Amino acid sequence: GNNGHSIRMNVPAGSSITYGGKKFNLINFHFHHPSEHTVDGQLYPMEAHLVHLSDAKDAAVVLGVFFVAGAENPALEPIWSAMTKEVAEVPTGKTYDLTTLLPPARERYSYEGSLTTPGCDEIVSWNVFRTPLTASKVQIASMADIFLNDARPVQPLNGRVVKSDF
Repeated sequence: GNNGHSIRMNVPAGSSITYGGKKFNLINFHFHHPSEHTVDGQLYPMEAHLVHLSDAKDAAVVLGVFFVAGAENPALEPIWSAMTKEVAEVPTGKTYDLTTLLPPARERYSYEGSLTTPGCDEIVSWNVFRTPLTASKVQIASMADIFLNDARPVQPLNGRVVKSDF
């Protein structure tokens, strides 16, 4: 649904990842237009964030996925068809395979940082995939029509080290 800040899909309990030997539960995934991360100073048209929280809610792992204009992305269709301009919770009524929102190549950039929404708590292990997925120009324009810019401006590194596994 539209939470006033982004297109966000809340996820029922049951999906999790293990990171650093600790379990993190997927709580939602949402989209930003344009991207909130840059590579070599370049923004992408769109970025998805898959937000995972520890049971104690004191640590998070967020997976970031870039989107570029290209072929229509069928994985976005159930989400886009439920998208509204008004702030609203709209159930899709569908089971969703979240692996379709991850690129097949899993090379990634990683760093320790903060949430990008108010609070901006410094509790996040960011993992941003190098390889973007595609979305059609119409899909990107549909997001931009609702949120012309719902991205937090790029922040200075402030001593953070961005690592890559490639």
